[in-house]
Amino acid sequence: MAECTDPKNQEISGAFSDKQGINSGAFQVNLTEDAESIFNPNRLLAAVQTYNTLNNVANKMFGLEARWFRAVPQQRSKDVIFKEYTLSCVEDTPLCLKVVLGGNGTFPDSKYQYDLMGLEYELPLEIQIEKRYWEEIAGFGTAPQKKDIVYLPLPNKLYQVESSYLKRGFMEQETTWTVHLRKYQPEASRREGEGLKETIDKYTVGEAELFGASQEAEIERLTADKQMSAFNSTSRDFYKMVDPKVEMIPYNLEIYGVIVAQSLYSSKNSGEEKAVIYNDSADKLG
Repeated sequence: MAECTDPKNQEISGAFSDKQGINSGAFQVNLTEDAESIFNPNRLLAAVQTYNTLNNVANKMFGLEARWFRAVPQQRSKDVIFKEYTLSCVEDTPLCLKVVLGGNGTFPDSKYQYDLMGLEYELPLEIQIEKRYWEEIAGFGTAPQKKDIVYLPLPNKLYQVESSYLKRGFMEQETTWTVHLRKYQPEASRREGEGLKETIDKYTVGEAELFGASQEAEIERLTADKQMSAFNSTSRDFYKMVDPKVEMIPYNLEIYGVIVAQSLYSSKNSGEEKAVIYNDSADKLG
């Protein structure tokens, strides 16, 4: 069995073998300077500047195009109790910038989630924007904020900002805005100008454009005044004239298990030849 070399007498070959000394039980590190002069984490201004520059360049190189509509809070709507602004106005001219996808760097799956409010994109969607890059475009001291509207051309989806915070990176420097997005929904507290509405119509196709005509026809059929009017069979009935002696008898009329009527006219006490006369039809009961 091979024996281990005495650690005090072993020699470690390296790039500068002529400067090696005998090891005293372990690898020996000989420092000719004090530790603070070799590395001081509080004197890394140059490294911080380099990091910020690389972060800014990476955002511009690898970011995806976005159209950002800022929702500017109205000062007169300041709520001192809830500590928020209740009203905001959306700027008509969007900011053209680039955003970096957070997480694994990919968009969420295109499958939709259904809830009581309708369709929802798969959540969450996280994007990141380098702080200095944002201020170059939006202005110094500004920030992505809740209710901002964001259009991403690549997936062709319209989002709005749900929350945002300033992330600290290298050496605890404020480097990146991390923003969480959700599906765009019109809000009563957010005033949107005609310019924004035209832009949304230009880039997106809404439910009303696809199904608007069919929905209106269906609503009109289900709420037909001729069938649902509260004045049916009264003196204020606009569609027919009914003899006052005619009685309405509760009765469920079913056709193949479907109730199509819940009452019938009884004209046995009426002396009129035409007990019920429809104004816009030849139908009559007598």
